[in-house]
Amino acid sequence: MALYPPQQMADILYSFKAFGVLPTEIADQIQDLLEDELTQSMRSLVDDVFDLNCFKEPVDRSSVERSATLDTTHYDSCLDRISAKLEKLMSVPPHVLLPGDECFRNADPEARTKRMQIRNQIKLKMASNRELRGEVARLRLEIQVKERLAEAIQKVTI
Repeated sequence: MALYPPQQMADILYSFKAFGVLPTEIADQIQDLLEDELTQSMRSLVDDVFDLNCFKEPVDRSSVERSATLDTTHYDSCLDRISAKLEKLMSVPPHVLLPGDECFRNADPEARTKRMQIRNQIKLKMASNRELRGEVARLRLEIQVKERLAEAIQKVTI
């Protein structure tokens, strides 16, 4: 399974949402794949235990199957976490508007103000960063001038 960068994965999930695919449907498909893989691996495990049985006591097939099915609780918890993460990833935050969304017309006023506040904070931070860079450049220039002046004074006194 190929791993995608987070932005590409978000784009894929948003395109799933655009085509009307629900996170529960994706989680169900993942569950089907995992269950198929799990049942196949359990069958091969049980067969391997019986094929390679070198114990003195006979092994009960039901106990092996029971111990194998205990692992399914782990898979169930993994599936719950996967579906929760899919819900979280595919849900669009209220302050984000995607192109073509109906929420352009019926946008929540609180979300709109939050979006504007975030944009203003970004602008203020960019402006303060520009000012800081300007101050740092001026200080570096002053230091260079002082160093050159000190070198010139040393050359003159020598």
